[in-house]
Amino acid sequence: MAEADLAETLEGEWALPVVLIDPEGNRYDTSANDPLAPLTGQVLYGKRAFNPDTGEDIFINTPVVTLRISSLTRVPVDGERWGVKIPTRPSMTAPMVDFLFTVRPSEGGASIGVVRLYLQRAAQA
Repeated sequence: MAEADLAETLEGEWALPVVLIDPEGNRYDTSANDPLAPLTGQVLYGKRAFNPDTGEDIFINTPVVTLRISSLTRVPVDGERWGVKIPTRPSMTAPMVDFLFTVRPSEGGASIGVVRLYLQRAAQA
């Protein structure tokens, strides 16, 4: 039931478009649940982290994308390097910007059917 609710809570009204590019260069921009719908998810433009020197939480400008696993045609696995495009700001029509992520072990998201991607800015060659 929790996984089915992700259609509203994760891919609903506040979702943003996401484009994934696998290590072979294949592009995924539509939902596996509905090939006519764009791939969307939660995009946070930063995250809180614990600073062990001060004992306080700090804000890090590192985007984090959370996607519903059942919406993915191909699910990233640990150790793979993927490309991802997200909007430059929280808007469905904002220009998309390139990031990279290396898949790291999940944080228990499999229990409710999500994958969390921690992005790094892609450097232009």
